[in-house]
This record gives sequence, structure tokens and C-alpha cells, in this order.
Amino acid sequence: MKQLLIIITILTCVNLATAKDMIGVTTTAINFREGPSTDSDVIKVLPFASVVVYDDSNEENGFYYGYLVKDGTWGYFASKYITPVEEVPVYENSLEEIKTEDVLLDDALVEVWNDTNRNMTLFVNEQSFVFNPHEKRTIELPDGNIRIRATSKGVIPYITDESILGGRQYSWKFYIVTSKIKPIGR
Repeated sequence: MKQLLIIITILTCVNLATAKDMIGVTTTAINFREGPSTDSDVIKVLPFASVVVYDDSNEENGFYYGYLVKDGTWGYFASKYITPVEEVPVYENSLEEIKTEDVLLDDALVEVWNDTNRNMTLFVNEQSFVFNPHEKRTIELPDGNIRIRATSKGVIPYITDESILGGRQYSWKFYIVTSKIKPIGR
């Protein structure tokens, strides 16, 4: 069975939820495109058995928008050439609150530590933050419910849904572990 790397965080409380994001493999060589149409420019050709991550509830014109695990590229690919393998877990409440007294800000302060030897991109709703290997940085995030996706080349994304409070401080530590993918239904 093929081994893939998964981004994991040190968690204070983890709850597995139903995920819409899927790990899939290409059933043949396919075009990886800039848009959801055969008229869109081809970014590259994905070989047979390329591993992708995509939201299977968000199909547009027979295309999924997804992430090529091997090199971290985002693009569109024809859904009919993808075999789903496993759901990507979505975690909840993985932030560790490190300071409970209010900070003099409307936003929350989140200390993020990329404790890996790879660049990591952290997508927070519509924002993205790039972290160098072993970088520790504090970012400001808005008060409310957010979806976080941590990605890196060769790594299945780590996804979490969080509810954060403005004026508070939180901490995340990201690292990589090796895991085997189990095909759906086996």
C-alpha cells in the first residue's frame, strides 16, 4: 500500500467530523487545468495514479478544484477520471489557548509553528500564509468560525474547523507523520 505523509497538529481536543474533502487517484493520465473547462489552459498533465485532494461536493462542469499532493499545485481536473480513496478528516478545536486574559485587539493572535523541514501554506478561509521550515510566527485572525487547511508538498492537508475569540491568544504546532491510506470500503 502506498505511504503518504499527513500534517498533524498537537491537539488539546480532537473531534473527527464528516469531511467533504477526499483523497483520490487519477485513473489515467489527465490534464490539470487553470479552470473548470476543456477550454482552460493546461497547467500540466497528471500521470496515472497521481494523488489529489479535492472537495467532492463542489463539482463544476464535471471538474473538481483540487490539490496535487506531489508538488502542492492547485488546479482543476475532470471528475470522471478520479477514484476516491479516503476522506480527509476534519478536526475541531485543535487550537490551544495560551493566554485567557484579553489582548488589546479585536482579532485573535495565533502563534503558528511549522515544525517541519518543508514549506507550509496555511489557508484560513480566504487568506493564505506561507511558513518556511521551522518558522514560528504570530498571525492575527478574525473573531468567529474559521476553516483552516495546512498544506505542504507531498503531504495530505490537515483541515480543522475552529471557533476563535477576538482578543485571545492561541498556539498551533504543525509536524508531519507517515500514515498509510486505506481505500474506501476496505
